[in-house]
Amino acid sequence: LFERALKSEISAEASFAAPIATDGTDQAYLAATAADCDAVVDAATGRAARVSEKLAATPITLKARADIKPAPREREAPPPAVVTDTLAHFGITGSSGLFVVEGGGASGKSWVLRAVAVRLARAQAGAESAWLPLRLALASLSSIDDAIAAHDHAEALARAKAERRLVLLLDGLDEVPTDARPTTLAAVDAAARECVAVVLCTRPSAANADELAPLGFNFFAAMPLS
Repeated sequence: LFERALKSEISAEASFAAPIATDGTDQAYLAATAADCDAVVDAATGRAARVSEKLAATPITLKARADIKPAPREREAPPPAVVTDTLAHFGITGSSGLFVVEGGGASGKSWVLRAVAVRLARAQAGAESAWLPLRLALASLSSIDDAIAAHDHAEALARAKAERRLVLLLDGLDEVPTDARPTTLAAVDAAARECVAVVLCTRPSAANADELAPLGFNFFAAMPLS
């Protein structure tokens, strides 16, 4: 079952995700993530679809923002090859492991986060100790630790965070209420210290560069989907 979920050997018309045992292992978590993050409803058709298949057919173009210079930031270690290779597949490059993807509506930036999680999970099939992708919506986030504690796979995620094996995929900074934004940014800053890599998606705003470039984040722009 784990192998089928990781390889996504389930048709798009079938049940979105097979139930995955929450046994505390990295492999159980990766299998659940591969199944869950790949399954979406296509807004154009209202039918079940796979993110990996959609992006293979219509790749999203990301362009580095050379006009935004991230502040230097010391990191414990660069991300491992399996993480950098996964990110590079989608055009996200750099040794810092800290990235912002900006894009307007229908630019596919949220799908990039899903696709990164799926590809990273599948790339580590069979690994006992893996780099775990965790996708979170910033609008409903109180803290990373709270999100992990409430997760079905809390044991594996807590262990990965403690061992700095967490790849954090954060969506929707633009959806965070203005009064909650400072707290959210503090959580992002903490994640930059505690996680091996952080990818954050948001709609364009001048405030993004003002607030995230000083934290060491590299910026990329998502081109609209054709």
